[in-house]
Amino acid sequence: MPEPKKIAIVVSAASSYARSVVEGVHAYARQGGPFEFYIDFDIARPRAMRDLKRAAGRLGFDGILADIWRRIFLEDILKVGVPVVDVSGTWNPADVPSVHVDNAAAGRMVARYFLDKGLSHFAFCGTGQPLHCQQRQKAFASELAKAGYECDVFLYNSGREVRLDDQERVLEEWLASLPKPVGLMCWFDLRVRDIVHACRRAGIAIPHEVAIVGVDNDELAGIFCNLPVSSVDVSPKHIGYRAMALLDKMIRGAPKPASHVLVRPSRLVSRASSDMVAVANADVAAAVRYIEDHAGEPMQIKELLRVVPISRRALEVHFRNLYGRTPHQQLLHLRVERAKALLVESDLDLAAIALRTGFREPSPFSVTFRKLTGMTPRDYRKRNRLR
Repeated sequence: MPEPKKIAIVVSAASSYARSVVEGVHAYARQGGPFEFYIDFDIARPRAMRDLKRAAGRLGFDGILADIWRRIFLEDILKVGVPVVDVSGTWNPADVPSVHVDNAAAGRMVARYFLDKGLSHFAFCGTGQPLHCQQRQKAFASELAKAGYECDVFLYNSGREVRLDDQERVLEEWLASLPKPVGLMCWFDLRVRDIVHACRRAGIAIPHEVAIVGVDNDELAGIFCNLPVSSVDVSPKHIGYRAMALLDKMIRGAPKPASHVLVRPSRLVSRASSDMVAVANADVAAAVRYIEDHAGEPMQIKELLRVVPISRRALEVHFRNLYGRTPHQQLLHLRVERAKALLVESDLDLAAIALRTGFREPSPFSVTFRKLTGMTPRDYRKRNRLR
C-alpha cells in the first residue's frame, strides 16, 4: 500500500461553508487516497500560524488546503514550501491557486431573482478588499444595467480607526435613504446580520421594504438574524472536492493553473428575508404569487384567469412589461429553476423530477429544459453535481 499523503486543512469552524468544504475533501479522499489529514478549524487565533509551521516541521506535509482571508496569513502559509490551494477566492491567480464559486454567476443569479420579483430599485452591501466581493458586486450591477437599472452600493470601511457604532450608524442611514422597495444583495451571509439589525433599528420592514439575499447558504445567518435568510448555495462540497483534486495533482508534479477553478452556484434558496412580490398592480401580484405557489403542479395558465379578474391579453401585457416573458414562459422558467436544484441536490431520476416540477412526462420536461438552458437535464446534472 502506498504511503499516505499528508495534507493540512486550515479553515474556520465558524463557517458552515468551510465545514462543507471539508466534507468535499473527504469525498475525494475516499476514492483518491490514501491521505492523512491535519485539520485546524481555528485560524483566527494568534498562534494558528506558529502551530501550523510546527506541525509542518514535525509531520512533513505534502500539501495545504486553506481558506485564506488575510495577506499576512497567505505570505506565511506559502513559506511552508509545499503546494497550496485556497478556497476563499480572495486572491489573484498569481498569488495562489484557488478553487471557489463563480462569483460573477452568483451576482447575476441574485440580480435575475430580484428582477423576477418585479423590483426596480437595487443595492449591494460589501467591502472594497476581497476579490470575490468585487466580482459579485460588478456582476450584480452589470446584470441590472442590462435591464436598464442602476445599483446603489455601500462598502464597509475595514480600517481599524473606524468605530463600530459609527459604521452601524452610517449603514442605518444608507438603508433609510434607499428608495423602497429595494432588492439588496449582501456579499456573504454572516454580514446580513448587520443589515437586518440596522433595518430593525430604523423601523424598515423586511422583506416588504428591503428584500435581502446573501451568499453561502449558511444556516448560522438565520440564527444570528432570527430570520430565515435567502442565499445563493455556492456548492461548497463540490468546491472542496475540486480543490482536493487540484492539490493532489500539484503534489504529483502538475504545474499551478494559470487561472482559478470556478464552480457554478447550484441555486438560490428563497426564504423569508426576500419573500415578496414588488408589483404595484394587485391583480398581477396575485397572478405572480399564484404561479410561484403552484409551479410544481401540472397547472395551466387558464387557471390564473379564474384567480384574477383580468383578461388574458391584459395579463400577458403586464407580464411582458414586468419580466419580458408571457405568463406561460414565466411558469416554465420557474419550473426549470426548481428542476436545476433537484438535479444537483437529489438522486431523483428524471421522471420523478419532471413530476415534482409540474411536468406530466419526462419528454416535455427534457425538451423544455434544453430549450431554456442549452443542455439536457442529464448533462446539467453531470456538469454541476458532486459525484
